[in-house]
Amino acid sequence: KRSLLFRQEKIQKGFPVLQLPVDYKENETGTGSASYRFVVNREITGKLKHLVENNRTSIYTVILSALNILLSRVAGQKDILVGILGAGREDILWQDIVGFFVNTLVIDMQIDYQQHYLDFLQGLSRQLMSVLQHQEYPLELVLEDLKMRFPEISVLFNMFNLGAETVQKDLQVLEPRHIDEVQEVKFDMVIHAARYKNGIEIH
Repeated sequence: KRSLLFRQEKIQKGFPVLQLPVDYKENETGTGSASYRFVVNREITGKLKHLVENNRTSIYTVILSALNILLSRVAGQKDILVGILGAGREDILWQDIVGFFVNTLVIDMQIDYQQHYLDFLQGLSRQLMSVLQHQEYPLELVLEDLKMRFPEISVLFNMFNLGAETVQKDLQVLEPRHIDEVQEVKFDMVIHAARYKNGIEIH
């Protein structure tokens, strides 16, 4: 019930629509997708690691915070909505069951350009923790109960957990890469991140 009340409180506040600039309207050229991949180098990754250690947060949260600020600048908005993926296995009874248990969660942050970055980072950490703690009651079910449409989520962020062995491996290709045609996605923008020994791959 606590998770349901948490979800309802968030929904009652409403969800902002992220207005990203586009080169053309969707109905003009279809729904083709492209991909751009780059690597955050070892030096910057090391600085991010120190930031994480000094502020008791995670590299996931740091990258998500940077994404929120970037989207705010690009869209010219201070209220930013980003979708993330929850594991959907918070109950120990589900942890050993084979299957795809993923919830789409919503992070809604207010960007204040006068606020110190570390304060923003801590605020994001708190909201992220709250959202993850209440993911047992999926947003889809709450909206269905209230007969409301799912919020328009333009951007989805996910950081792959590749395990300790992968974190100790070096990326072999560090140059940026652009792919004109990729598999169609349901979001305007999907950002995946993965950590390696010599940097963080983002695409």
